[in-house]
Amino acid sequence: AQAAEVARNMARVAISAQLLQEVSEAEAGGAEEEREEGGMGGSLLPPEQRLKLSRWGERLVYRYLLAHPKVQSGSWQVVWVNQGGESGAPYDIELRPRGYAPPPASAIPDVTATDDPRVFIEVKTTSSADKRAFEVSPSEVSLALAAGHRYAIYRVFSAGTPQSSLAALHDPSALWHAGALRVCMVL
Repeated sequence: AQAAEVARNMARVAISAQLLQEVSEAEAGGAEEEREEGGMGGSLLPPEQRLKLSRWGERLVYRYLLAHPKVQSGSWQVVWVNQGGESGAPYDIELRPRGYAPPPASAIPDVTATDDPRVFIEVKTTSSADKRAFEVSPSEVSLALAAGHRYAIYRVFSAGTPQSSLAALHDPSALWHAGALRVCMVL
């Protein structure tokens, strides 16, 4: 049963051609020509191109989540916290009940509050079709561990191409403890 849960948590989702076109048009040529190289410990892309690639992935996940049934029904809303620029938060997108007023912003949300229903989503983007390794910051790890099932990492593959896909890792803390994810350190 646990293996089935892990597989469900890591299944890749193909992205519709219409959504890909909308995201690419919104980015006005953003990541289509960007190619990420290098492995753990950094990318060989210049910072501005890395930012374009990241924003393309965030926009894709944001638009993808807007089509979620809970969002479509009007009961939940999607907030892209980096829409106006990098916020410095350990997540990129927030799902919250419509009308919910979050507490004042802080670097790391107090997820111990039992009345905080928000779901925090970090987006990791690559132009590679199969690069499964990615970096996470200490604050992202801290929030993932503290928020548990209210934290997810969406991995975007083949960013900016018609073959773009994504994998959602719901509750990475549980996946780490189950042995389905590994953490590595690079000097």
